[in-house]
Formats: sequence, C-alpha cells, structure tokens
Amino acid sequence: MVSYGPSATENFLGETCAILDEHVIPSMLPPKGGDWTHWERDYIGRLGTACRCTLECSLSDEGEPWCTVYDECDHTIFTHIARINRRYVVAWPQRNRSVNTSSINAAVDLALREMTHQRAPGKA
Repeated sequence: MVSYGPSATENFLGETCAILDEHVIPSMLPPKGGDWTHWERDYIGRLGTACRCTLECSLSDEGEPWCTVYDECDHTIFTHIARINRRYVVAWPQRNRSVNTSSINAAVDLALREMTHQRAPGKA
C-alpha cells in the first residue's frame, strides 16, 4: 500500500516517525523520556572531543536524560545538557545562564560556541 500523505508511527525504539510514500522518516521532535538515543550521544560526544572534558550522563528521577560536561583543566562543570519534555536545555552553572532549543545539534553547537568563547585569549 502506498501512502500519499504523512502519517505518524513509532519505530522499534519507540521514536515517533513519519511515513511518507512508503519511507519512514525520523521525526524532528526529540523522543519522549527514556535514555539518550545513539544519535544524541554522538552529538554530545563532540563536547568531550573538543576539550579535555569528562562527560557524565544519566537519567533524572522523572526518566529524562541529562549530561554534565566536566572541564578537567578548570575542575568545574562547564555545561549541563538535558532533554526535558521533548526540548533540550543547555545550562552554564558558572554563568547562571540557560537556553532551550528543540535540536540536540543546536544545543551542542551552543555549548561548543560558549566553550570557544571562554577559551579565547583574554577571556576570563
């Protein structure tokens, strides 16, 4: 059977997908609850390779995933990323600042940009 319009289904991981002309397309929405997906972990892993950082990831009591990025040079938590209600929250505890976004790629890019900014010569 051929489908001529998008409809929703769940794949074997429980992620919402769209069916368009017999092709399953992953949804742009983050998954509901549960641990980080493999593709989310890949994006978050970029933070660990960008500096001498340690990543610690787990689940909140509500079942939402979170990850802290610990800067081994400064001995501080550089950033915290969490998925809450299908949105990503990026927080910088040292700056008392946070941002919400709907994309893990955007969340990691924001964290990397902040990391680059903090490490620029003349920045405290």
